[in-house]
Amino acid sequence: MNVGLLVSVALNVSIIVMLCIGFTFTYMMEKFPNFAHTSFASIGTVCTYYLVRFYGFNPYYTWPISALMGGVLGVVLYVLIVKPIKGRAYSEITLTFTFYIISQIITQFLAMFSFWLLVENRVLSQGFNLYNYDLRINGFPAIGIIAPGTVLL
Repeated sequence: MNVGLLVSVALNVSIIVMLCIGFTFTYMMEKFPNFAHTSFASIGTVCTYYLVRFYGFNPYYTWPISALMGGVLGVVLYVLIVKPIKGRAYSEITLTFTFYIISQIITQFLAMFSFWLLVENRVLSQGFNLYNYDLRINGFPAIGIIAPGTVLL
């Protein structure tokens, strides 16, 4: 079997599992489905890409920074949006639709950032791949081991 295919499957499954865990925890704590959850992950991904591509960071060293960016955004949105809405009479659908709109706004900001990278730096960021920056363990891409290991922790 193709090693690249195995690594891709392991990585994609790991990403989906982590997003599902985060979505479930958010729902358990806040009692509404937060559709902006994947947008928070996208912000972390773009942050990683920017730090790796422009500052030469190792992609694995950017994980804490990316997680912090998503976490800070989550806290800011909680304080500025969730808390005031929950302070009034509200239904879960109100917060659900609110965060759907927020996810659309975040997506558009990421598109603007991507456009800025293209215009100002002549760097195409759509569909980027950090494969060339990955470490190798006995010729095997490290992400194929680290991503599933992160999920298990």
